This record gives sequence, C-alpha cells and structure tokens, in this order.
Amino acid sequence: MTDTATLPTTPTNTTTTANAATDSQVLSILSLISALSGILFGLVFPLSIVAIVLGILALSREPRGRTMAIWGIVVGAVPGALAVIGIVFAAAFLIPFGVFAAAFGGF
Repeated sequence: MTDTATLPTTPTNTTTTANAATDSQVLSILSLISALSGILFGLVFPLSIVAIVLGILALSREPRGRTMAIWGIVVGAVPGALAVIGIVFAAAFLIPFGVFAAAFGGF
C-alpha cells in the first residue's frame, strides 16, 4: 500500500510577515519601563534620556504601542525637566550665598 497524498502548500504572504514585525511593542514597553525605573531608582537623567529616545523610536515604528510610547516619553520627560529646574533653582539661590560668604570671610 503506497501513500500518494501530498501535503498542501501554503502560499507565502509577505504582508503578514511585515505586519508581524510592526505588531511588536518592545520599544514602547522598554520606554515606559525605563521611565518608571528612572523614577523608582533615582537615575533620572540617564533613564529619562533612554525613555525619551525609545519612545520616539516606538512612535515611528510601532503603531500599536503608541499609547505606551507617549506615556514613556511623558513619564521620562517630566522628572528630567523637574531635575533641570531644581538644579537651576539651586544654582540661582546657592551660588550668590557662596559668593557672599567668600567675599565676607566665609565660615
């Protein structure tokens, strides 16, 4: 008894493989995780920059991860901006006191 059945062949569809690559949300997830980790672990500057860059890349490459990418950018940018404002505020008020202390004999 010989088996002459052949296996059905499936045509390759290039659009499904292209859509499978864009369905990935890896950059969006990494953007949000790095932004939240920056707040949690106090590494605001390096992880905020990473979150913003990954979020921008995710916006252009991952249409399904748009919401997470936007949240990654926002959550990464707000603490970074607050840290810059804090440094400017501290410099504006502490440097003059240091100059006055040096001019009048210091401590």
